[in-house]
Amino acid sequence: VGSQVDTASLARLAPFEAGDQYSQRELLALQRKLVDTGYFSVVDVAPDVDALADGRVPIEIKLEPTARTEYRGGLYFGTDSGPGVRGSIERRWLNFRGDQGRAELEYSDKTKIAALVYTIPMDRPGRPRLQFRTSWSDRITDSSESRQLQLSAAYVGTWRDWNQKLSINLVDGDFEVGDEPGSSTLLYPEWHLTRSSLRPAADPNRGQ
Repeated sequence: VGSQVDTASLARLAPFEAGDQYSQRELLALQRKLVDTGYFSVVDVAPDVDALADGRVPIEIKLEPTARTEYRGGLYFGTDSGPGVRGSIERRWLNFRGDQGRAELEYSDKTKIAALVYTIPMDRPGRPRLQFRTSWSDRITDSSESRQLQLSAAYVGTWRDWNQKLSINLVDGDFEVGDEPGSSTLLYPEWHLTRSSLRPAADPNRGQ
């Protein structure tokens, strides 16, 4: 195994333990989780059949680090915002623990948005993450103007067979509609659930 982050922490992504029944589906699930970390350009999870002994199948995991810093940028045009530019910088790992950071920026004549995101993996089975985000926006339309600051803290992990994101959000801003100014502050929770499934090409437990 090759890794630029703590391998003991990555091992907590595995949905199985030594001695469990062999499952191609769980190997694919582990591979997907390793890819989703964003740390690696190559992820290969496969049984080492040449080392098969006493009914036990060793699992070999090969990892190649991806570029540590990712830069993205582009131009766009919107009917409300007009022409603009957006970009981001992401540090895919900041330390041996695997913390990640990202900065985002969007700028046009009518829309200005800046955001910072910091993600901390937790030392728990499944390797859930804490994610903190702060963003500021300034928007102008033909009939209104608004400025908004948003802060959020989220827990990102799994619940049964579902991926979940549980967050608490604080939004504070002021606006002007026509000649009427106003302001608002909103604190609210949010819960997202998503689910995907993989069907392996061959599953010896099902005779396929």
